[in-house]
Amino acid sequence: MVKKFVAVTVGIVTLFIITLIVVTYNFFTDKLEEIQGLFQSYQYNLVMQERRDLVNVINSVLEKRYRNLQEQLVERKILEIKANLKALNRLITLDNKITKQVIDTFFLSNPNLDGYAVKDGIIISSTSLMDLGRRGFIPCDPTKSILHQCEKIVNGYYYFVIYNPKYDLYLVGYTQEKIKNEVIKEELIRILKSFPNVIVAPKEVIQSQKDIVYREFQPFHIFYGIKINRQEIHQLVENAMLPIRSYFKALFLQYTLWALIGGIFIMVLFYLFMIKRADQLERFFKETEMKALKDPMTSLYNRSGFSKLYQESMKGKCALVLVDLDNFKYINDKFGHEKGDEVLKFFSNLLRSYFPDSLIGRWGGDEFIICTRQPIKEVKNRLYNIQKALRDFQESFDSEMEKLLSISGGVCADRDLSYEEKFKKADLALYKSKKKGKGLILLYKELDYVRMEKEDLK
Repeated sequence: MVKKFVAVTVGIVTLFIITLIVVTYNFFTDKLEEIQGLFQSYQYNLVMQERRDLVNVINSVLEKRYRNLQEQLVERKILEIKANLKALNRLITLDNKITKQVIDTFFLSNPNLDGYAVKDGIIISSTSLMDLGRRGFIPCDPTKSILHQCEKIVNGYYYFVIYNPKYDLYLVGYTQEKIKNEVIKEELIRILKSFPNVIVAPKEVIQSQKDIVYREFQPFHIFYGIKINRQEIHQLVENAMLPIRSYFKALFLQYTLWALIGGIFIMVLFYLFMIKRADQLERFFKETEMKALKDPMTSLYNRSGFSKLYQESMKGKCALVLVDLDNFKYINDKFGHEKGDEVLKFFSNLLRSYFPDSLIGRWGGDEFIICTRQPIKEVKNRLYNIQKALRDFQESFDSEMEKLLSISGGVCADRDLSYEEKFKKADLALYKSKKKGKGLILLYKELDYVRMEKEDLK
């Protein structure tokens, strides 16, 4: 009986230990999957941002090269126009009398020349038959020049004019200030293909790809993009998970050994200990998640963190404020980036101090974003107080004060709008405050839309 009891007890204890080991194993496995999912998401967002930055750099290279090629092409075109018109003028001058047929023949023999001849204000010959008989446009007065020549850019066109006093005749050549050319397009495509992992394809092909960051180069509608390598991301996550898996494995073996040695009593202690360790792992998971949502320099929320907390904690019911530091570049240039970082940290602490119950984020560079439920008047007062504190701080290290640190801000006070609509309106208010001057806080609903449109048109 004792043996049976012992055997049954041993069996029950063994079954209990095995069950507990399986439960423990599943618990660790679930936590590992959660952590791996977090790393996967973080690494994917990081790689996506790197690809976006790379695409922006590539687009800057294309724009610079495009402008250079255009300038070279326009310069060659201008030289051709000047040479052709001077040759035509010499040809006319050598003739005893002006012959329209001579001018027509010259224009026909030079198909790359865009121009016309004007006498008595009327076009008598032109590379375009539609212009004949019309009133001739003379953009500048060549008679004021000793060489009887002048040049001018009007409405995006370059004009070169020669006046022939012998026949009172104006010779006009012109070309567009910006020229589109297939040679330029081919050169830009060649540059794109020289970058590694860059895909150049039609729009529908690019958009059909998964995990790709793409962009369009507008002048020629060239679509290009960079694919995200999922396998590469997976490998990075696996490498990051190796020490965590080793840590979990060591814990699992340790707890299993204690369970086998200690029996039921040890199993109870083991279970309680596991609960405690589980809380630590939960905290580790949350801390890791929070690090991914914070800006490392200022400890404010980054874009991802701000967007997440905006919905979770603030529920979107708040005014949105966009703030930009004026003359921050002056601090970096004059005192160095270390002082610039010190100013950013000081400014971040001011925001936390004056808006303790609000959601604050660093949008990027010297731009910050605030979600607050404070009255708008109080928000403005606090921002102006921050601006005063910022200038006092500047006086502590800048004796010359050539340029003053200040705050430009845009506020959207309509709390019922969506996040995107609030951001657009606050951004527009910030834009107008920067345009009006520095150190201004503007409310979106205070903007004069009619005046804004007139200013933008100018």
